[in-house]
Amino acid sequence: MNPKEILLIRIDRLGDLILTLPAIHTVHLNFPQAKIDFLVNEQFADIVRNIPFIRKVYTIKPRSIFRALYLMHEIRKKTYDFVIDLNTSTNHLSSLLLFAAKSKRKAGYAVGIRKYIANIAMPPPSRITYERDMVLDILRWIKLKKIVTKVILPEIDDNNVREFLKTLNSNKIIGICPSASKTNKAWQPQKYGELIKKIAKYPCTIILIGSAENKELCAAINKTAENHAINTAGMFSPVQLCAIVGKLSLFVGNNSGPMHIAQACNTPAIIINGNSSITRWINKDIKTTVVINKDQSDYEAENSQSSRIQEITVDEVFNEVEKICTKWEE
Repeated sequence: MNPKEILLIRIDRLGDLILTLPAIHTVHLNFPQAKIDFLVNEQFADIVRNIPFIRKVYTIKPRSIFRALYLMHEIRKKTYDFVIDLNTSTNHLSSLLLFAAKSKRKAGYAVGIRKYIANIAMPPPSRITYERDMVLDILRWIKLKKIVTKVILPEIDDNNVREFLKTLNSNKIIGICPSASKTNKAWQPQKYGELIKKIAKYPCTIILIGSAENKELCAAINKTAENHAINTAGMFSPVQLCAIVGKLSLFVGNNSGPMHIAQACNTPAIIINGNSSITRWINKDIKTTVVINKDQSDYEAENSQSSRIQEITVDEVFNEVEKICTKWEE
């Protein structure tokens, strides 16, 4: 098998894309001469565009039927040697885009309608495993031998990021990320505000990070925190956020996309976890990560609509923050 043109598909959240980066690099490592295109959600496209060996990036907006039809038409015009759907769960849209592609080889997990479309269909896993490895298992299934497990974030030299970090004029920067993909995965905003007030006694700069849609949330938290933080929500693109999180002295937040960036950067992190499987979504090999969790099991976290995240107290989180901050004073 020596494909000349490959299309990879992953249309999901930021964290899912971050954990798919090893698979993207694995495909390139195994087929270094192949031209690789990628299909991704529009808001995260700049991360993929900054991967040097990606030729073309297709973007799609969630719930945009017309954009989906246009993409199906555009993809249909191409003749790919290999198309791989890297989504690990049922995703009808990614499956339809897989269907639209002209290729004799279409690979992906045999879930949802994808099991009728992929002719190289991998059975779904029988147990919960780390999401990065679930994606890589698709490539193992198609017999790729050279596997990349490291999450390699795109490198950027961005003047806006540099200038912002200069304005902070601080050796110790703590990033607080209160957003989450679902409300039952998010710690209460009031608690984040109280936490920031406690942290503010240490000589550090605290920034609230998130997308533009989190701007009001972060503003409300900062009000509770008596404006001890700087609200940067919406100031930076996802790829710029990768650069900023890599410069943090400490990351504190929910199980979310920026958390995966923190783990990839080996940035010390305190994760307030709820309604998320630790096995599936957190790399336990990263020793700089502390997880605070009340859910009873991975099964409960993945399959229940409820969450025990609100049982986590401000003092529990601050105690972990304090362990790190006190080391700065030694």
